[in-house]
Amino acid sequence: MSWTTGEVSKKMGISVRTLRYYDGIDLVKPSKKELSGRRLYSKQDLMKLEKVQILKSLSLSLDDIKLLVEEISTISILKAQRKQLMEQVEQLSNSIDRINTLLNMNDFEGNLDWETLLPLIHSSKERMDSWENYFDEGELELLRLNMPRMEDDSIITKQWISILNRIQYCLRKKILPESEEGVILAKDIILLNEQTFNGNQVLMDKFWDLRKS
Repeated sequence: MSWTTGEVSKKMGISVRTLRYYDGIDLVKPSKKELSGRRLYSKQDLMKLEKVQILKSLSLSLDDIKLLVEEISTISILKAQRKQLMEQVEQLSNSIDRINTLLNMNDFEGNLDWETLLPLIHSSKERMDSWENYFDEGELELLRLNMPRMEDDSIITKQWISILNRIQYCLRKKILPESEEGVILAKDIILLNEQTFNGNQVLMDKFWDLRKS
């Protein structure tokens, strides 16, 4: 089977101009050329074009691609593309964390106060790293899994934000801790504490002693 330049352009999403450029620089040349001047690409040519497109997505120059395309194996290409995709996933994950921080901050504060927000973003990781001086590995793992963090979209984080909003409401309305509403709020805090620390009273006390200090 063979395909014309126009057919290859539609099939592979590569412009006719680009295909002609690849032909002109001897990167991917059509295997056949009819007397009329029409160029025809073979199945092998299309496979070579696929390799060129993948290598191009790895930010390699056309000069480098020209040197590599005949030598590099399919496995090498797949490994290189996997590495690039993993880097993109990490970048996307970091972006999602920042978006979650903004959304949670908005839920908590009712607005996005950048003067307050930026130091929180920068200090979040440092705060977790500093805990290594106070907790063992098992305790740290539990804290990493369950502690509310502004960059998370977890139920625990949303529940704590809700608790904090209720506390702020009580303070604004001057609702006393011994009131019915204050007692209900305190019970909810105790229940959420137990959920957050998986019922580990020793870790809970250790954590709150550190926070108070």
